[in-house]
Amino acid sequence: MTEASVRPVTLADYYRFVDAPENKDRLFELVDGEFVEKMPSYVPSHIAGLILTYLNLHLFQHPLGRVSGADGSFQMTNGDILIPDVAFVTHERMPTLPERIALTPPDLAVEVMSPSDKVKDLRLKAQRYLDHGTRLVWLVFPH
Repeated sequence: MTEASVRPVTLADYYRFVDAPENKDRLFELVDGEFVEKMPSYVPSHIAGLILTYLNLHLFQHPLGRVSGADGSFQMTNGDILIPDVAFVTHERMPTLPERIALTPPDLAVEVMSPSDKVKDLRLKAQRYLDHGTRLVWLVFPH
């Protein structure tokens, strides 16, 4: 199959894949047309939860937007679907809550390094966020 004949993965294709019975309890990102499973890990989840808590405490006082946790999905400007560990989006960029996937990149994406992550891959992911509409990325290294 030539590169020209490969059809890009659509949002409907993504929903079909993630809604398949064998994938129901798993999280997948869509990166360059390929499905990438996110692997759970307790320590990074705990750290992300703390960050989410502090952001929410700030937003209770200053209602600038919304935050999401580790299953909040965002469609980037290139069509990729990324799932940051924590994300913030201003009301301006996302005035209403999406039903499933935010069709706008987050203003802030937070990625907490998991044992299965490589530093190089995490930095590439941060660049992907920035190249496709995210304004700020925090990379958190638990060690």
